[in-house]
Amino acid sequence: MREKDKEKLARKLSRTKDWKGASIEQRKKEEREKKKPKR
Repeated sequence: MREKDKEKLARKLSRTKDWKGASIEQRKKEEREKKKPKR
């Protein structure tokens, strides 16, 4: 594997990790909103 390919792969992995983490946070937020009684 060339260095460039390694960099690309690492960037891709970190991006997916960030995306997954963000989606988890979003889900938690949404659940909290659902639990709140709406007025």
